[in-house]
Amino acid sequence: MRNINVKLPEKFSNMLLNLPESGMGYQVVNVLLSDGKVLYLHKVLNAEILMLEEYEHIQANDIAEIELVNNQGL
Repeated sequence: MRNINVKLPEKFSNMLLNLPESGMGYQVVNVLLSDGKVLYLHKVLNAEILMLEEYEHIQANDIAEIELVNNQGL
């Protein structure tokens, strides 16, 4: 499977810049979509690129909220 990348809106990038990394250059997040669905344990690269699986078809404006996953829970 190939990954699809979505550039995050600036408000989410700014938020993630102030939070710790999960690993070198990435953060693991849960993404709440405006339709109520949640994408669990997704990587965001450099606080700006959300990595999706090819079957996940969303756009940046579908994202309602992003929360950082606790690093110790991984």
